[in-house]
Amino acid sequence: MPRKPLLEYIAVIALFAVFTASCGGVLPVHGGEGKNPFTDDYYKNFSQSNTQNHEAGTIESIIQYGEHSVIGAHYPVFDNDSLDDPILEFVTEIISRFVNEVEGFEAVQADRKAELNIDYETWLLLDRFVSVKFTVFENMPHSAHPSVQTVTALYDLHTGQRYYLEDLLDRNGLETLAHLVRDKLKENPDYGEYTQDDAFFEGTEPTYDNYSRFALTREGVIFTFEKYQIFPGVAGSPSVTIPYSELVGTIDPASPESLLKPKTPLYPGPREPRDIDPDKPMVALTFDDGPFSRTTTAILDTLKEHNAVATFFVLGNRVLSNEALILRMAEEGHQIGNHSYNHRQLTTLSERELRDQIDMTQNVVEEVTGKSPLVVRPTYGSYNKRLRDEIGLPMILWSVDPYDWNTEDPSRVIQWVFERVGDGDIILLHDIYVSTAQAVKTLVPELQNRGFQLVTVEELFQFKGISLVPGHVYNKGK
Repeated sequence: MPRKPLLEYIAVIALFAVFTASCGGVLPVHGGEGKNPFTDDYYKNFSQSNTQNHEAGTIESIIQYGEHSVIGAHYPVFDNDSLDDPILEFVTEIISRFVNEVEGFEAVQADRKAELNIDYETWLLLDRFVSVKFTVFENMPHSAHPSVQTVTALYDLHTGQRYYLEDLLDRNGLETLAHLVRDKLKENPDYGEYTQDDAFFEGTEPTYDNYSRFALTREGVIFTFEKYQIFPGVAGSPSVTIPYSELVGTIDPASPESLLKPKTPLYPGPREPRDIDPDKPMVALTFDDGPFSRTTTAILDTLKEHNAVATFFVLGNRVLSNEALILRMAEEGHQIGNHSYNHRQLTTLSERELRDQIDMTQNVVEEVTGKSPLVVRPTYGSYNKRLRDEIGLPMILWSVDPYDWNTEDPSRVIQWVFERVGDGDIILLHDIYVSTAQAVKTLVPELQNRGFQLVTVEELFQFKGISLVPGHVYNKGK
């Protein structure tokens, strides 16, 4: 069995020990070894990978058969920590979330258990580049429909580096690609009636985020779209393959050198100072945990419509796959803050782990925009003396928290804000919820109608005459 990072492996075992104790299941089965615990025919396929393309890596499986829940997770290992570590982290994060979701759930029928199935495919190009495609199927019996998610990653087996679509083609190439994909989808008789809908054109717009789920095969590039991204749910998760013969001058797989394009930041540089009256009230809208294509885009649209700005505390692991949104934030005058790399509890980390969480996010934001964040928001708003001493950036908390993550109710978010907001307040929101994007449509113009200037965190403290000091904690501009 390939070596795994010790702490992550222990975490996997601990996670399933809890699950086993609560659900009456068996221990995980790794590498397909051991007796198949799936005695119920309805779930027997969970114990094996059911995909065809396994061109690279060896299969590793985590199987759990509980009284009320079943898990079958399959993923590749490559004997390369640069690939194996993030893949294992991805799989265990999904499993952990599922275990939390099914806590207390009781199946009323043997064939109506809560289900989680993670399966994958791999394709190898030039004996060096491996594309991994995960399909995550989750079915909760009380839900109307199962959830199906597609996640892809492209790795260099020689260096362990992960590459994104923007490493393969520039913006002009992205425009060409979007036309090719649209034409291919229109040619498919199964999709024809849907290709005139607004969702089709929005979901296939030439943004890196729209085309972030891709795999390089020997014949061409497979692009997969999420359910509802471009077509109604009945169409599932559509995919389309563009042959390399149609991508001449766009994606060239002849060699590693021709495949990878040099990348240059597209950020246009510093903007002119905005006209802000220091004698008038001002507030800072802040958004955590993104960017997330649909909701962050809607929020940016609202802010642009009303000539307003905000501060986005981004997760580093979402930056490169949402480069267009990060660039748009910078170009439209918003501030980008650091919210860790993958939302770890910063107060529990070693000094090295903390530095990785902060520095990796600083680096990817600078890679895209040419400028690294000036402020950080600690995850969960949690900090201690050691974090203050080591984090190296001013820590920005908040003074108004409408609990948008908990209620997911636009009207309650709006009411909460207007009952409490005042000059100098920092409002905490999350740009990963549709309900928050809906609330922002009312919050932004109404705050302006009430005389508030909407400013970035940096502008708020600048015009309130407050200097931001690394390691200090701020929750209001007064």
